[in-house]
Amino acid sequence: MDSVKSYIQSHRQAFEADLANLLRIPSVSADSRQRAETRRAAEWVVKQFEQIGLATRCVPDAELETETATLAATIVAGSWFSHREHKRALLRTDGVPLAAGLADEQYRVRKVGPDFAERAGSRFDDAERRPPAG
Repeated sequence: MDSVKSYIQSHRQAFEADLANLLRIPSVSADSRQRAETRRAAEWVVKQFEQIGLATRCVPDAELETETATLAATIVAGSWFSHREHKRALLRTDGVPLAAGLADEQYRVRKVGPDFAERAGSRFDDAERRPPAG
């Protein structure tokens, strides 16, 4: 935890400058004429997230509920094995640079969980398309 506090303190000026840049965009408004500025603020946040390695996606307001439900269904459809392995990877790589975390995941995580055949069903009946066993 001390390393997190130290990192925050050493980067505080940059964080404050970034926040000031975001706050300069007049994005909080019920006025539909400000929609472009609201979108610009969302795109600014997306850019910041992408720079630190987060997956992002901006969708129009009308599609938000559908896209959120689709994402939630995709996450829920993951196996217990995948969820457990993702949690372990997060705990193992907390505080390391993104490249090191990805290298750890590639090295340690089994490619196919024990419940893969059950979840995949007949989609991999063709041996040429079947992923390698764990």
